[in-house]
Formats: sequence, structure tokens, C-alpha cells
Amino acid sequence: MKRFAVIFAGLMVYLLLLSGCSAINAASVIDLIEGQGKSPELNGTITEPGLPVNNSKESKQEEQQDSNADNTSDIHEEPVPVIQTVQENVIEEVEEVEIFRIEIWRESRILLLFEDETEIVSNPVAVGKKSKQTPLGTFYIRAVPVENMFEEDPTWTEPGGTGVVVPPGPDNPLGVRWMRLFREKEKAKWTFWGIHGTSNPDSIGHAVSSGCIRMHNEDVVYIYEMLKNSGQEWIRVDIMNK
Repeated sequence: MKRFAVIFAGLMVYLLLLSGCSAINAASVIDLIEGQGKSPELNGTITEPGLPVNNSKESKQEEQQDSNADNTSDIHEEPVPVIQTVQENVIEEVEEVEIFRIEIWRESRILLLFEDETEIVSNPVAVGKKSKQTPLGTFYIRAVPVENMFEEDPTWTEPGGTGVVVPPGPDNPLGVRWMRLFREKEKAKWTFWGIHGTSNPDSIGHAVSSGCIRMHNEDVVYIYEMLKNSGQEWIRVDIMNK
């Protein structure tokens, strides 16, 4: 029986050598068969034929790191595309807050200045004569100092192409301030009418002009300065039949 076991062990060694497991020797197989030994401890490590078994602690740590790297490599293999959304700037025109506004009562020949809908000024004015009445409706003053539009000490040119020009001074029919009226809030929509001072204070309170609104010089200076420093570009002027 023992001889048969030895022959059988030799056969097993031969077969194991053919399969490449050189780490197991014949004595170990015989001991295993006869029950005199324990199974060879390979610590679960299977090596390729001809390569030594490495059971060191450092080797296991390296293998664990490599395994972790392999498990996470697929996650970042390709960069996640970043989608950037470009939102066009939508410019909305903001309506200018109307703080100051003017009312002119043509029949009563009064100019009223309002601040936040509170009347702060009431001045007598002269308006257009019957043949050249001051027009009714809504107009605008552009309260930005511009020559011939909104200016101090204006130069007056006589209508009708006569060529008469009166420089600034006490004889100037426009007085000391000139504020042109616009049909709309557009620079190109200006008219020939305006609010201005006078060289003839006795005309105030009467219908004697060519359609413009005349004021006492001290009154028009006050209105002019209020509007210029208001920070409001366009001042609404409502001319009413009151």
C-alpha cells in the first residue's frame, strides 16, 4: 500500500510539474497523501511560471494601490464636458423718472412748476397774440445747456430773414434765458417756440408775443436754474386752455 502511495505521489508530482506549479515539491505531496503534513501555504498568491512568489507587506500595499487606481481610472478617463450658457445682455430702456414738470395756462397767463406733483412756483407770463397764439398740447424742454436750445444770455435773431441780430444785453427781446420747446423727447423735434425772459417787463400778463412764453427775467432765471440742476434731462411742459 505504501509503495502504491509513493507511485501515486510520483505521478502527481510529474503532473504538477507539467502544469507549471513548481512551488510544490514531491515531499509535500507525499506528506499530504499520508496525512503527515499540511497543505503548502501559498497565501492565496498564484504566480506565473518561473516567477517567485512575493508575499511581502510592501508588495501587498502596492497591489492594493494599483487595484484602487484601476477601479477609479474609468471615472476620470474622459473629462466631463462643461456647457457654458451665454446670456445676451438685454438692454431695456428705463423711463426717466419725472420729478419736475411745467403747466402753462394760456388763458390765465400763468406758469406753474411742479416737483413730485407739488406746485412750487406760480409766475405770470405773456403768451402769443391772437394772430400767433401759443400752441396747446404737450411739449418738452431739454434741460441740458446747449447753444440756441437751453442757454444763458442768448442772442436773438429777428424772424422773417431780416438779418437783424440782437446780442445779449438789456435790449435783447429774449431777456437773460432761453429754453426751447420740443415736440417729443428727441433732439431733432425742436420748435420755434420757447420760454424766455424779456426786455419789456410791462408785457407780462398779456397776449402780445409771437407764440413764445415770456417771463420776468428774475423768474425765468429761477426756473432755468431749477431745471438745469434737477438731473432730469427732459422736462414735460403741458400748455392748457385754462
